Amino acid sequence: MKVEFLEHQPQLPPNCALDSITICFAYAHPISELIHDMKYQSVLGICELLGELLYFHTKYPDATVVTSVPLHKESQRLRGFNQAKEVALAFSHWSKIPYQELLRKQKQTTARQATLKEKAARFENMLSDVFTLHSRDKLPDPVLIIDDVYTTGATLQACARVLKKHGVRHVYGLAVAHQS
Repeated sequence: MKVEFLEHQPQLPPNCALDSITICFAYAHPISELIHDMKYQSVLGICELLGELLYFHTKYPDATVVTSVPLHKESQRLRGFNQAKEVALAFSHWSKIPYQELLRKQKQTTARQATLKEKAARFENMLSDVFTLHSRDKLPDPVLIIDDVYTTGATLQACARVLKKHGVRHVYGLAVAHQS
C-alpha cells in the first residue's frame, strides 16, 4: 500500500481569518479509511498515528500553542472523544508545542459539515456564532489549529475568526486530509 503525501497549501479566499493552511494528505485510500475508522469505529490509535504523520511530513508554521477544532458536547458524548483534539495532542507530543483548549462549540450546526457538498452551504452552516472561547484567559499568539479533514475551510475559518476577534494576531491551520 502506498500513501502519497500531499503537503498542500490551498489558496485562501480574500479576508480569510486563517493566515495559512497546510494539509498533509488527499482524502483518498488509505487515509480516508483511516479517518473513517478513527471517527466512527473509535480507533484512537489512528489519532496518534495521524498526529505523528502531521509532525514528520509537513512544514508547519511556528506557534506558541496547538489547539483543535472542538466538537459540540453532544457529538463528543456520542462519539466518546474528539478526533481533532486527539490528533492535536499527538502532534503536540511530537512537536513539543503545548496543547491548549482554546475554543468550544456552543451550538450544533444545522447539518454535519461532512454531509454538505456545496461550498456555499458549508459556509452558511458555519456563520452563526457556532464557536466561542473556552475561557477568558489571555490567549497565546500565534496559534496552530488542527482538524482532521479540510473541505472548504469553513470550520477552520470560523475558529480563526473567533480567535482573531479576541486579539490573536496569527492563526494557522493544519489538517490531516483535503477532501475536494
